[in-house]
Amino acid sequence: MLILGWVYIGSTAEKGLPPLRSYFADSEAARADSSQPQNQRLYLAPGPLKPGKVVVEYLSGSLFSLFGGFMGGAVGSNLVRHDSETDDNSDFGQIFVVLLGYMTGSAIGSTFGVCIGGNSGGEHGSTWGTLAGSVIGTAAGLGLASAVAQNDYDNFVPAFTVYTLTQVSGAVLGFNLSRKKVVYKSQSP
Repeated sequence: MLILGWVYIGSTAEKGLPPLRSYFADSEAARADSSQPQNQRLYLAPGPLKPGKVVVEYLSGSLFSLFGGFMGGAVGSNLVRHDSETDDNSDFGQIFVVLLGYMTGSAIGSTFGVCIGGNSGGEHGSTWGTLAGSVIGTAAGLGLASAVAQNDYDNFVPAFTVYTLTQVSGAVLGFNLSRKKVVYKSQSP
């Protein structure tokens, strides 16, 4: 062990590396002595919007919205399990909890999907901005879906499609309004 330490100290002296003690010391002088480059994150104005990237954001946002919505609906349905013989007037409450779980899961899912699809090429968007856009899109989608459905169960698929597209559109809009180009600048002390 002692021989390996001696070989390491000898090899660092030949290469011009800082001594081993500088890596273990906790003082500012020891950290400044280190020749390791430090990365600095710079935020620049983003480039123009690329149509292919927006399509990827829509596809991944829609996919994760559906997955997250069904997972949230499953959690909501597990929360409202009850004995149907004793409670016969709570159907509206059960449906409301399942729909609330679906909307919450789909809002989180679309946020996650749009951020995954959009954070590429050195451009990053705000997760909170994407979530805010998704929540606003959820509210608008709920209104538009109820207008499309008009209390007719035959219009369920068009209403569901309008809801999902409006929600994902809000998430994509929130993401692209908050996106920035991130560049890492390496500096040596």
